[in-house]
Amino acid sequence: CRIRPYHGSRRENLRLAVSADRGATWTRIATLEEDPARRFSYPYLIRTRDGLIHAVYTHRGTRIKHVAFNEAWIEKCLSREQAREASR
Repeated sequence: CRIRPYHGSRRENLRLAVSADRGATWTRIATLEEDPARRFSYPYLIRTRDGLIHAVYTHRGTRIKHVAFNEAWIEKCLSREQAREASR
């Protein structure tokens, strides 16, 4: 599974999406940040040997923020999103 960060055109949010088909389609799984009055930009992801995925990004245009998560968290978010889609 591939994972990528993305934001809205005004950078007022920062979200994560996953793809199971090598990037042909993407499913949003989580919102890391959302605030219409703020900006979140320049996201970068890296997976470390211990299996954690680290995201760093500009937070509110004034500092760098770091968050880390694992595959289990991604799967949980994906399952929740798939259940939400199925109920529509």
